Amino acid sequence: MRHNPVPKDLAEAVIHAFADIHGVAAVQILGERRKAHLVKARLDIIEHLVFDLGYSGHSVAKALRRDHTTIGHHLRNMALRKLSPAAKNSLSYLVESPENDANKYGCYPLETAQ
Repeated sequence: MRHNPVPKDLAEAVIHAFADIHGVAAVQILGERRKAHLVKARLDIIEHLVFDLGYSGHSVAKALRRDHTTIGHHLRNMALRKLSPAAKNSLSYLVESPENDANKYGCYPLETAQ
């Protein structure tokens, strides 16, 4: 499997975008607290980076300063929830061409990644 780390500027942009959407500070998202509203923000970030942008759980774990097993746990439970429509609309600028072309970071949406 090819290692595809999340670029630092993309990780920061996504974290700050979701922090704004959820009304929390980015530093809280990266912190250790497990309050429900912070976990929801982290889950939205994980879903966006893995499913929308095609990054691996391991590289997302590094970007969020978490253990990769934590991300794996969230990914297994992700089928039970969906990213809110407001969050998806707010983040559309992060993916330049969601159909078939790679975004500016060289990542394809999960459906086209092989």
